Amino acid sequence: MKKADFYILADSDEDARRHFLCKLLQRILHANYCVYIYCTDQYSAEKLSDLLWQFSATSFLANKLVTDSHIAPISIGWPEKHQPPHHDVIVNLSEQIPSGAEDFTRIAEIVIQQEASLKGSRERYKKYRDAGFVIKHNDMRSKTNPG
Repeated sequence: MKKADFYILADSDEDARRHFLCKLLQRILHANYCVYIYCTDQYSAEKLSDLLWQFSATSFLANKLVTDSHIAPISIGWPEKHQPPHHDVIVNLSEQIPSGAEDFTRIAEIVIQQEASLKGSRERYKKYRDAGFVIKHNDMRSKTNPG
């Protein structure tokens, strides 16, 4: 069964979105899933990769760009290099639904309180619903951990 999780954050800035993403990735990896992150472009993917390697002073999130040959539990792609190495979990950080998204076990969308983000997430929500996804709405505005 196809599932889409929408995580609604209280914050309106991209830094909060990236911080939440790191926490969510830890949780997903702890459950022994691989993750494919779909970014808007190569620059965003490279910046995200750097962030994940430096996530905190005591830990990192091993990852690779899809153009790299090494193996990592987190792969990061973008429209011109959309080559998911698996179909466990996809985190969509773009405004479009990635092609092949329906092949993944689960899709995660992280929504911040910016009008463009809210509008885009509503549109993707409708498309996922119309495509038969089971949708879970995770209101993180009063929580501190991803869930």
